[in-house]
Amino acid sequence: MEKQSNQILVRRRAGWLLFSMSAMMTVPLVSIMLHKPDFWSELFGINETIFRIPLAWMLASGITLGYVIYTMRVVPMVRNNLWKLSWLKFIGIFAALISGIFEELFFRARLMDWLNNNSINVLWQIFASAFVFGVAHGLWGLFSRNKRIIIPTILSTFVLGGLLAITYIVGERNLLPCILSHLTINLIIEPWLILSAITGSDGEKTSD
Repeated sequence: MEKQSNQILVRRRAGWLLFSMSAMMTVPLVSIMLHKPDFWSELFGINETIFRIPLAWMLASGITLGYVIYTMRVVPMVRNNLWKLSWLKFIGIFAALISGIFEELFFRARLMDWLNNNSINVLWQIFASAFVFGVAHGLWGLFSRNKRIIIPTILSTFVLGGLLAITYIVGERNLLPCILSHLTINLIIEPWLILSAITGSDGEKTSD
């Protein structure tokens, strides 16, 4: 009984963290949309370049499939709850949509374009994007106070961030392939990956 109560408390904590994070990301996105009427076409890259970057689309597809398979193998909590629907999953879907857009806008488009405008080599742009992306996601491990989770989280998201950064460059800085890849990954693995990081669990199947 006590174990079940603790699981409920942890899941509520994860839900509130996901919701709060998503709400904070929503504010700047809404602000941009209100002040920039061409937001969707500019940000999402819905223009002529989407038809001439097939390699970027192939990279994005491979990254999505590879990272989802990798996560399912190393985080049993994701694998065990993959097809489970619950209130936490619906919050995770909302968080996935918001964070997928916001993070690509920040870690890829804004950061890499700023470095490019300051004449920073493209390799350093990719490294910087991957590094900041990895460290930012490693902060989730701090919630569990489990050191063995933090380093693998940083490394795996560093690789993911680097691959998405390469996709951004290959795609002529069209952000759409990166956004769709990130959104798909998040929709599949959220919120169970976050819950695993918060609890420090290796993936016991949770229950409502």
